[in-house]
Amino acid sequence: MNAEAIHTDEHGGYRVIGDSNTRHASSIEGMWSLFKRGVVGSFHHVARKHLDRYRDAFEFRFNNRNNPFIFRDALK
Repeated sequence: MNAEAIHTDEHGGYRVIGDSNTRHASSIEGMWSLFKRGVVGSFHHVARKHLDRYRDAFEFRFNNRNNPFIFRDALK
């Protein structure tokens, strides 16, 4: 069974978060930076109501940033 993940920045206070049911990952700064730049540069404003949709779109872009077939995979 896969452990749940908690993603934080690299602040030292978060080092003790993980346990046998939880995995701690600390590489999220780049994704949030991309998200903030995208909101300001592309959308200029996002509605709180749809924030989860914007986040999902940017998460997909970030997770596939090295995928040479991103456009094909987005159509699946």
